[in-house]
Amino acid sequence: MAYTAVGGSQPGPRVASANSTLSGRDPVRPVRYTTIRPTADDSQDFIGHDRMEKTHPFTTPRSTMLTSAFTAHTSRPPDEVFAYLADLANQPEWRHDINSSELDQGAPGQPGSTWRQEVRTGPLPRPHQRVVELAVVEPDIHIEVRTIDDALLQATASYDLNADETGTAITVTTSLTATRPAGRAVLRVIRGHVAATTRQYRDQLERVLGNHQAV
Repeated sequence: MAYTAVGGSQPGPRVASANSTLSGRDPVRPVRYTTIRPTADDSQDFIGHDRMEKTHPFTTPRSTMLTSAFTAHTSRPPDEVFAYLADLANQPEWRHDINSSELDQGAPGQPGSTWRQEVRTGPLPRPHQRVVELAVVEPDIHIEVRTIDDALLQATASYDLNADETGTAITVTTSLTATRPAGRAVLRVIRGHVAATTRQYRDQLERVLGNHQAV
C-alpha cells in the first residue's frame, strides 16, 4: 500500500535545549515532523497509519494508530441496515473474528449499552474477551462503537449510512490505538491481518445483508 506524505516541517525547526536530550543520546539535534496518511485505492478500501511521525537519527518512527475502512453496498433501505448494525448481537454473522457478542447492560440499539465479545485477533494464539459500548446512535445515519476495557489496543468503529437510488452505501471505518508501548508491537504484528480482515468484512457484510430478513 502506498502512502502519501503531506505537509512537512512544522513552522520553525524544533531544537532541543543544550541541557536536554533526545532519546537519551543526542543533546542538541533538530526534530522534523511529517504527517503520513494512507492513499485510497480504486476499491475505496484503505489501511494505513495516520499519525504525526517524529524522525531523528537515533529514533525509530513508532505507530500508535492503525486505521482501516471499506464501503459496502446493499439493496436494503437505511432503516433496515441501521437496525441490523445497531444490534451488536449480529456482529458474529459478518465479523468472522467474533465468536460471540452478548448484551451486558442496556438494550440493543440503545446508546450507552455495553456488550461482551469473544474475539480472535489474527496471529494471537487464543481468543480474548472485549467489552464494547454502543457509544453514538444517529438513527438511520450513523453509529459509533468503541471498546471500553483495559486492553493494549483500543478500537473505535464508525458506520455511516447513505441512501442512494439502489439501496444503501455503508462506510465502515475502524481505528486501533495503542494505549501502551507494548501495544505498538502488537500493531506491527497484526497489520497484515487487519488488511485482509477489512476485505473480508466488506464481502461478509454484503452477503449477510443480501440474505438477512427485514428487521
